Amino acid sequence: MSTFRGLPTSTRQQQRIFVDAILRRLVCEQEIAMEVVCTNIDNILLLGSSLRAPTYQPTA
Repeated sequence: MSTFRGLPTSTRQQQRIFVDAILRRLVCEQEIAMEVVCTNIDNILLLGSSLRAPTYQPTA
């Protein structure tokens, strides 16, 4: 069995697959977070949900 840095090649390959999967998940989570931020900004601009936006206040 061949080795690389003292570990069997199959172990190194498994580690690489694991690290690749983690990195893909992190990138996916970042993309989802960015989509949420962009959607929130769009909603604020579209709906006027800012501090100065007029609000409905029924008369008493």
